[in-house]
Amino acid sequence: TRRSSDLKDKTFETLYKNPELKNIPFVIDAIVTHTGIECVADNGVIFASASSPYYKKLFSIAGHDIDSLENGGSVSTVAFTVAREWGFDKFVFVGLDLALKDDKLYAGDMWKGTTDGMDIVEIDGYYGRSVLTRPAYKLHLDWFEKMLRAYPQLTIYNATEGGALIHGAENKALSDIADEYRYFDCNYEKIFKNR
Repeated sequence: TRRSSDLKDKTFETLYKNPELKNIPFVIDAIVTHTGIECVADNGVIFASASSPYYKKLFSIAGHDIDSLENGGSVSTVAFTVAREWGFDKFVFVGLDLALKDDKLYAGDMWKGTTDGMDIVEIDGYYGRSVLTRPAYKLHLDWFEKMLRAYPQLTIYNATEGGALIHGAENKALSDIADEYRYFDCNYEKIFKNR
């Protein structure tokens, strides 16, 4: 999960200075403040979203090479790209609606108002009828669909019941996926150490 936190916020200290997270590598946007990087430096830091020539040059000056990955520019697209690069081949999208609900904008549990005066786009919906979305969400939807076409060997489930239809993903209830993969075994520690 990628999270943006104010360094003065107690949430930041709770999340990033928690000793229980000591062995978990962090995927960090290259524009994060140095204070944020210092908090998790011992965990192993994986930089993402640093695809510009400027960042490549900065890392080069510091004596490091940085690879660029097409990451799509959102939390969910970066998470997908990193997990794919780590060798995961099964993905379950949960909460990736990429659409508006009842023509309203929201963030978490907070409704932010209506779409009056805002650019909106009609797209295919999860349940077969059209839904509305913002152009930025449509760009992320297009990115995911492009990646799913580029990597047909991946198993992708869309367990976000509602929102956008993600072409190339199989719509499936999260409870059914949980039943199917109940005994799924994965050595996460080995994956992190080998990357």
